[in-house]
Amino acid sequence: MSEEDKSVETVIKDKANKINNNKGYENHIKNVLKDHHIEISKEAVKVFKMGAIDAMIYDVGAALDSRYWKSRKQRRRMLDEIFFGK
Repeated sequence: MSEEDKSVETVIKDKANKINNNKGYENHIKNVLKDHHIEISKEAVKVFKMGAIDAMIYDVGAALDSRYWKSRKQRRRMLDEIFFGK
């Protein structure tokens, strides 16, 4: 992994950590789920956050014009690390 990719990974993990630990954002997610008549559960909130972080990773890749960060494989690897410590 290049130094640039390591730096990008650090930024992504930091932002993902902020998303995961933000009670205001979690309340927003619950309101969105409620507004769309989706049962509010820990799993539903977690999946919503995973989708948001996956989109963020893709957007970073697109902004950098990086196939590495836009690839499904790398996004999955990052999500596994962020949510499951793999």
